[in-house]
Amino acid sequence: MAKTEKTTKKKYQYLTKAIIMPDGTRKYFRAKMQKELDEKVLKAQILVNAGVDIGSEETFGHFAQMWFDMYKKPYLRERSLDAIKYVLNQHILPVIGGYHLRDITPMHIQAIMAGLSGKSNSLQSKVLSNLRNIFNIAQENGLVAKSPVSATLKLNGKKTVEKEPLSTVDCSLLLDRVKNPRARTFLLIALHTGMRRGEILGLQWDDVDFKARMIHIRHNAVLTEHETTVNDFLKTAAGRRDVPLSEELEQWLKAQKKLAHSKYAIAMENHKPLTNPPIGVSGV
Repeated sequence: MAKTEKTTKKKYQYLTKAIIMPDGTRKYFRAKMQKELDEKVLKAQILVNAGVDIGSEETFGHFAQMWFDMYKKPYLRERSLDAIKYVLNQHILPVIGGYHLRDITPMHIQAIMAGLSGKSNSLQSKVLSNLRNIFNIAQENGLVAKSPVSATLKLNGKKTVEKEPLSTVDCSLLLDRVKNPRARTFLLIALHTGMRRGEILGLQWDDVDFKARMIHIRHNAVLTEHETTVNDFLKTAAGRRDVPLSEELEQWLKAQKKLAHSKYAIAMENHKPLTNPPIGVSGV
């Protein structure tokens, strides 16, 4: 249902057409030419029929913040959240943050990816993944009819260069220079088991099975400068695993357990797990 009329602004003559919104209100469109006006109205009617709120003034930047707060912040660890914030603030928001969600096109997305030309495949993948997730949620909430992130977009960045592991000689040199018992415990566990930092700092003596000569990885530490929380939420489903104790690591841990004052294999003087040290202060 539409109504057409002519209005005049300065010396230009405009055509105006109104469409009836689902809530009974009218939304007006203007154009100098009938063809342009018809195209605007048709596009609006298609969006309305698709359930899109064309009256919404929601910007990408504001919606991305709500998406982050509601869909990511309650479920991810601090480091994962920091990675998402970096991708948004450095590579996405500067390009489309001020645009209305409904106005963002595949060309805008292509501009973001073009700006990442020459960057790593890993970074490009993170940018694409977050864009897809945000626009999928926007579509579910009736703010866009279709995601502008094309399924045909391909990564064209640099492959991440694999890091070379430390040689036996390098490991020996490293351990020779580390005398602090707490730091040496951390290094020995890392070198002999390949456990992640959070898994090592969340390791409890009850997880070390000297009889079976195994470490049962069941806990993970999430570090901040002021407090560390230890839980049983491991990074992946495969994170819950058992790793064998080497002879060197077994002997070292047995000696450290005799001196232990905490349930954690690596702990501070107050018996709690380590926190991130302030800038300028050495860590483990």
